[in-house]
Amino acid sequence: MNLYLRCGLASKVVPIRTQDEVKHFVMEEHGYTMGVGIPAFSISPSWSMLRFVPEDDIPVSVCAVSAKDHKSEQYLAFEHFMLKGFPRVLSLLGT
Repeated sequence: MNLYLRCGLASKVVPIRTQDEVKHFVMEEHGYTMGVGIPAFSISPSWSMLRFVPEDDIPVSVCAVSAKDHKSEQYLAFEHFMLKGFPRVLSLLGT
């Protein structure tokens, strides 16, 4: 978020901790969220996702955090996808 603020983001930053808080913020306070631009990660099927125009994209590192010696099968599958599958998906999409 600091990178976006340094690049001119002027919107008020509101900490959100739960999906219920997201729903309230978006629906009742007419706020917006920023997230990874992958439709499968969308929080609600009734909301729309708008990508930044390419010239406004800012590269942002995304990190997954887990226990060092106790990774679940689901986490290992996610890790494998992020390291091997996701780059292939992006290359197919031309991004």
